[in-house]
Amino acid sequence: MNTKKLDRLLERFVEEGVPGCALAVSYRGETVYTGYSGMARLEDGKQFDENTIFQIYSNTKNITATAVMKLYEEGLLLLNDPVEKYLPFFQDVKVRVAEDKKMKKTAEEMKNYIKSSIPSAAHVCIAVKDMDASIQFYTEILGFEVRSIVPCMGNKLAFLTHKNLEIELVYFSNPEPDATGRCYDTLAGLGRIWHFCMYAEREAMPTMIEYFKELGVPVTEGLRENPSVHEGSRCFFIFGPDGEQIEFMY
Repeated sequence: MNTKKLDRLLERFVEEGVPGCALAVSYRGETVYTGYSGMARLEDGKQFDENTIFQIYSNTKNITATAVMKLYEEGLLLLNDPVEKYLPFFQDVKVRVAEDKKMKKTAEEMKNYIKSSIPSAAHVCIAVKDMDASIQFYTEILGFEVRSIVPCMGNKLAFLTHKNLEIELVYFSNPEPDATGRCYDTLAGLGRIWHFCMYAEREAMPTMIEYFKELGVPVTEGLRENPSVHEGSRCFFIFGPDGEQIEFMY
């Protein structure tokens, strides 16, 4: 391999004003070239070498994002999973808010606040009459994979994923009308969408609940635990004009 052009390239960078630089070239998993030029530290003239440490600051985001996408491709995480699922020390992180930031917001400010506090959709929940038949349909015909099957309040839930899409199948063991008067077994027999779910910022959820109440939107009381999704998850529901349930969770 002729490396003279690469050596000259590094030299030219230094001639044009860069204090120092380094370059490595890999081919088929092997490093075939390394080159250094200029100084790593101007104060004492320390030269660049293989032990020079770079301060790359926000460029670490590129490396981290690439690593996350590789894990996603291997099916080891979902992009809409909360970060504390994998890094538990983020679960109780608090953000200090200055006193003047707690002033009551205008309607337009609240609308923008709610919008910015919902980073992504989480899943769509479909009521089913036969859980096994529905799982077979979504896995064998549509290519979904089963992430988990869990009991919840006497009912049965199944979470299935396909790329960055997640659906929740729910089988209601006790068909009774809910708060809106809808009957579980009626919806299950029709295969109707029961609710859809969106992620919300943890710190924003109490404010969101109060905001919806002020607007007269029906809302469940307080935050409830949601262990069927992941440990430490909390959620609340609001009801749309036709009684449809909209879930917010972290």
